[in-house]
Amino acid sequence: MERCSPGRPSKGLRRVTTDSRTTDALVAVEAEDFGPIASAHIDLRPLTVFVGPSNTGKSYMAMLIYALHRLVSGPSQRHIRHSHGRSLLDLGQKASLSPASAHDVLAGVNAMSASRSPLHTIPPAMVEHVRARLIAQPSAPKVLADEVAWCLGLRDTAALSRRNGDRWASVTLNTRVPLRHESPLGYSYQYTLGPGEGSVMADIPMSLQSGVDHSALNWFYFAASETTAMIEDLKPPEEVQQERARVMLDNLTDSVFRSSLGPLGRPAHYLPADRSGIMHAHTVVVRSLIDQASHAGIRQPESLPMFSGVLADFLAQLIDLPRRGSHASLEALAGELESSMLSGEVVSEKSEVNYPSYHYRPRGWQKSLPLMTASSMVSELAPLVLFMKHVVRKNQVLIIEEPESHLHPAMQVQLARFLAKTVQHGVRVIVTTHSEVVLETLANVTAVGQLPEDARQGLPASETALPPDDVGVWLFTLDETEGGSTVQEIGLDEGGGTYPVGYDKVNEALYNDWADILDRREGVESR
Repeated sequence: MERCSPGRPSKGLRRVTTDSRTTDALVAVEAEDFGPIASAHIDLRPLTVFVGPSNTGKSYMAMLIYALHRLVSGPSQRHIRHSHGRSLLDLGQKASLSPASAHDVLAGVNAMSASRSPLHTIPPAMVEHVRARLIAQPSAPKVLADEVAWCLGLRDTAALSRRNGDRWASVTLNTRVPLRHESPLGYSYQYTLGPGEGSVMADIPMSLQSGVDHSALNWFYFAASETTAMIEDLKPPEEVQQERARVMLDNLTDSVFRSSLGPLGRPAHYLPADRSGIMHAHTVVVRSLIDQASHAGIRQPESLPMFSGVLADFLAQLIDLPRRGSHASLEALAGELESSMLSGEVVSEKSEVNYPSYHYRPRGWQKSLPLMTASSMVSELAPLVLFMKHVVRKNQVLIIEEPESHLHPAMQVQLARFLAKTVQHGVRVIVTTHSEVVLETLANVTAVGQLPEDARQGLPASETALPPDDVGVWLFTLDETEGGSTVQEIGLDEGGGTYPVGYDKVNEALYNDWADILDRREGVESR
């Protein structure tokens, strides 16, 4: 039988350049020697997709990005749990200001307050003070390492070390902050998660811009007043002014740092790969954890299994859901998912002790079913529905591992379009996937996004169209020479109508296996 390749043709790899239409900072996350990843450079897009063989580091990268969000987004994330209680930019260890420097800072903040501009340029007299703090960051590598280890469920980042411990993991954040009438400001922060406190290198522009508005400036004044009120009767006026200026400078530096990292300053929410199992068993899990806590004094700590941070956060969110409100637009979007894919709704019911349990009510039914008796598709999508209703907000980030799990290919198409529609509603989405169907659907979504409005009518993906620059697909591949995986962006193959990730090779191998089988069968029949 003649051999052929049934896969789609490929034009190879190409690099897609993102434009600066948005006022949000454009962020690239680089990682070297990070667990199974030898090297990676990923530009975060409104919809970012990680693909590639198993065990190449897709989940590691997703969890790293989640750890960065937890740190940079600050107190808004710490209602869940924080492993160290510090921000990545730990300002508490900075030295006090001289009288002259304090005068410059107070005069600069007053000048910013008098300006009516929504984007404040830092006055020249203050720039070096802010730059010095951004460049120093003495404890940042240790803070980041603690958070990464917690998110991955490790005791420390030494377990991430590759090549027998002689290569330490490093994380680099390169950002470009778009300006209205000037070239974008470029920032770079590199953190080595090595032994002890690690190390940090920062490249900070000579001019700085802060995204604070007047309400934030008023909060700076309030925070400074609250701090200095405790020492006004104990310290000379000069020292009180210095402390007041230090608090303002710390807050302003933190604002510049967060605005320079753009999307990383938004709260993120993580749906792990084993979310459906947790949905089924979270009541048992919580009871087990309570039991472990009650016996903590007589058990050896090493005997207790560790939850990864992403699982712990996911579980905490499930427990907290009944006390949350809902976001109208995203609740309506979640309702569309329930209607189109689940043919019913996901509901929570409270027990006598106010602990939630989750159920599925099919369309037209008066009573609901426990999730464990519903189909695997329902239990897999239930966390997504609940998070969209009660947790995720516009301008936040949703990270989902393998959203296509337990879904028929036709349902994978619908889910991929739903993710694109979620991006349209202002939520940034990061997914890991093994699904060729998801990739082909996103290819159609971006292809429609290139058409003018009048040419989209009647096309299946017209309502979920995204500009091609809003979607980035990153391929993780094992590189034997590097001793780990490397990551590179792949562009849309317009001739094949998909993102070429190598699935065609699998299809070709299976087809040729089938050809061999038929050849053998013909030989047997001709005897």
